Amino acid sequence: MVWSRPDNPPNPTIYHTFRAKDVDSDQLVTYRVQDFTEDRHADVIQHYRENFVDDEPLAASRKISSSKVAMAEIVAFWSWCLEQRMTVVCYKDGSDEIVGANLLHVATPGKYKQWNLKSEDLWNTFEAHIYVGQQFNVFERFCVDRYLTAYGLAVNRRYRGRGIATELLKARIRFARHLGSS
Repeated sequence: MVWSRPDNPPNPTIYHTFRAKDVDSDQLVTYRVQDFTEDRHADVIQHYRENFVDDEPLAASRKISSSKVAMAEIVAFWSWCLEQRMTVVCYKDGSDEIVGANLLHVATPGKYKQWNLKSEDLWNTFEAHIYVGQQFNVFERFCVDRYLTAYGLAVNRRYRGRGIATELLKARIRFARHLGSS
């Protein structure tokens, strides 16, 4: 069964707002977590290039950013994620700078998109995620037909240490409820 995002709630929806320190001062400012919008596609891809691939342990250990082939393939994967309309992005109020983002996906039992990767290093990172996912059957354990999962959370390096990742995780709960998932 393939799941696709319903038209409701409308995109973009703001799922969460919170206050945290600004990067330019110790003043508290408001941040919002909302749906990704297509006009920010290239910006989100660049955000992941700069703030994910060298910091995520599996990708960093395999030196994904050093391989043109691996980078082209991971960018294709990120683009596919964005096309699903399941990504949330964090912004500081009054700014369009991407503070953080989380690539989300609704998992359903059955067939999954197959990725024919040329990069052995990138395949190894995918294989590790696949292996971990196969060790526990979420569908059977929790008696659900779908659940919200994630393919990468990245916080802009300038904004780290402010609890942004925690707030992105909190936003996922509201996001899942809006979509009727667990």
